[in-house]
Amino acid sequence: MHLDSQGWSPELRLLTPEGYVLNLACRRDDVRLAVEVTLPWHHLGSGALSMGRSVGVLAAGPALKRRQLAHFGWVVVPVPMHEWYALTDADDERQLEMRRRYLLEAMAGAITCSTHVGALIGS
Repeated sequence: MHLDSQGWSPELRLLTPEGYVLNLACRRDDVRLAVEVTLPWHHLGSGALSMGRSVGVLAAGPALKRRQLAHFGWVVVPVPMHEWYALTDADDERQLEMRRRYLLEAMAGAITCSTHVGALIGS
């Protein structure tokens, strides 16, 4: 995805020292991003009643993982699976560019949110 051209050092399926596997880890300077794909079953009520759609309430396991990653200094970037797969195009180059832009925007949003929350709690 050419994240390295933006100054990021991406690594797929990174095992953190704390024992978590990240879908994608990106590092730049002192910023560490954990890009996590959110699957339908990561949400409560995503069984037969909601037909696999996320209902907005993250299940305990994924929520705990995100909180602990944040505690260990990672900025978590959630990427809903349905949004990622909606970025399709018959032209492979255009699809790659759409997904790259989506990911960079999600990363920027997560960093901005993390910075604001850190300022609010004084970290």
